[in-house]
Amino acid sequence: MLATERRALICKIVNEKKRVRVSELSRRLHTTEATVRRDLSELQNEKKVLRTHGGAVSVSFKADKKKEQRQEEKRRAYRAMAEAVYSFLREGDTLLLDGSESVLELCGLLKTGKKRGITVVTNSFQVVESLKDGDLVLIHVGGNVNSGSCISVGTIAENVIRSLRVNKAIFSVQGVEPRYGCSVLDFAEASMKHVMMESAEQVFVLAEHSSFSSEYLAKVTDSLEGVDYLITDCHTPKLDYTPYSKKVKLVTALYL
Repeated sequence: MLATERRALICKIVNEKKRVRVSELSRRLHTTEATVRRDLSELQNEKKVLRTHGGAVSVSFKADKKKEQRQEEKRRAYRAMAEAVYSFLREGDTLLLDGSESVLELCGLLKTGKKRGITVVTNSFQVVESLKDGDLVLIHVGGNVNSGSCISVGTIAENVIRSLRVNKAIFSVQGVEPRYGCSVLDFAEASMKHVMMESAEQVFVLAEHSSFSSEYLAKVTDSLEGVDYLITDCHTPKLDYTPYSKKVKLVTALYL
């Protein structure tokens, strides 16, 4: 077998298995481990594989691992914010929930937690799916559903929410800035969240640390007006949180 053919086969094996040891390649190719190591070095120089101690991984493996790590960090942040919100809930509470990732984490706590008599009102089909077997009252507000969307929006949904009065509205936003306020990407979602605020005794806004000092086109509320609690996962070291804490009760979930 020519060196070029052997290296092409090594590439194929590494890409298929994602991670492989030198000893395994040596057995499969019927060649010495020293030859395999030289081939792997050449392939790494060509950016076709990545050398590791005792073997190699595919180029996509490292990217996939980084993606998995980012996703796990996100899940930890969502879970921490959900746990922080859950600590403020009382038995018998009526809640207005959106369909954000942090709220879906909260749904898990509502199902497994010990707080009883909860009523959940939502525009999210994912929330309904998560809580349909839970020991609580569950209400979906109806409304318009855009293609590919898991939430309902529009006049019907908003009118139903306006007719209600709940203890707590809990939703996420993509941007939080003390003067501009809370904002998201979509106008219909912004309108829904604003109506949720108007129908609640207390408003809990969930925002990842990366959302602070960010402004998006669709504004939910001006200057954090009407927000009681702003819950985030952790602090950004160089950001001054004083303007936020002067306007709302700021809760940093990972440091609770």
